[in-house]
Parts: sequence; structure tokens; C-alpha cells
Amino acid sequence: MTRQNASTFPNHKYDFGDRVFVPRIGRAGTIEGIWHRSNEDTWQYRLSDLPHLFDAWWLEEQLEPACPRCFAPWDEKTHCKCCGLSPDDLS
Repeated sequence: MTRQNASTFPNHKYDFGDRVFVPRIGRAGTIEGIWHRSNEDTWQYRLSDLPHLFDAWWLEEQLEPACPRCFAPWDEKTHCKCCGLSPDDLS
């Protein structure tokens, strides 16, 4: 996600509090945990706001940015197709 401040950890896509969508399960959540698996050089994320069934660590490539207002998938470059949030609304 596009941030105003530097990321908590370097070289990864998402940070604490970012909203992300998991296409595989069709649900969104908020990043609450970040783990770097150095032996595989992968970033994994734990999400809040998901049912217990989906309580897991998700690989970075399994996630997409989500609208911070409605949690719908969002490319962050255009208005959200669900609620109409504009990228300009975040600045």
C-alpha cells in the first residue's frame, strides 16, 4: 500500500494496519502480524477481521490491497468500485 511514513520493515509490500484482500477466500482483513521467513526469503502476514477458520499466515503474493473504507479489492490508483473512495481522499 502507498504510505506516508517509512515501513516498519524494509523490502516488503504491506505494513501493520494495512487492509488487504485475500482472493482465495474472498475476504479482507487488517495486517496484525508480519513474519519474514529468511530461509525462503518470503514475507507472511497474519490478518485480523477474518473468521477463525481462516486464522493463518498468508504469503505476500496471496494478498491484494483492499479499500480502507469498505475492504473491497482496490488497486489504489482509481476510485474504489464498491464505495467510491478516491486515492486523493487518503492524502
